[in-house]
Amino acid sequence: TLALGAARNLHRSIELSADLHYRVPDQNWELSIGGELNVMNHAAVRLGYSSNFVTSSANKIDSTSLSNRLSGLGMGIGFKFMQKGSLDYAFVPMGEFGGTHHMSVTWRFQK
Repeated sequence: TLALGAARNLHRSIELSADLHYRVPDQNWELSIGGELNVMNHAAVRLGYSSNFVTSSANKIDSTSLSNRLSGLGMGIGFKFMQKGSLDYAFVPMGEFGGTHHMSVTWRFQK
């Protein structure tokens, strides 16, 4: 896989990012874009979209199905607590497979 990415803070509370991946064995391009809105440095709301651009006819994806078109849309929220911890949640639809829920708890032992 070859990858290229960039992120930019537009304001103290808004960050945008983009990644471009090329998967050599499958000959697939994937573009991911996303944004994060920080609320008072204690919470973050996130939204992103990842799209596959298939260049190989053997790996065609059915892009006409609504569930497949929305499968790259993800959203999440995060909270910081006690200056060392964070709790993050994300929901990512997986097309015909339904949705996945991701949760993480992070604790920083050092500053």
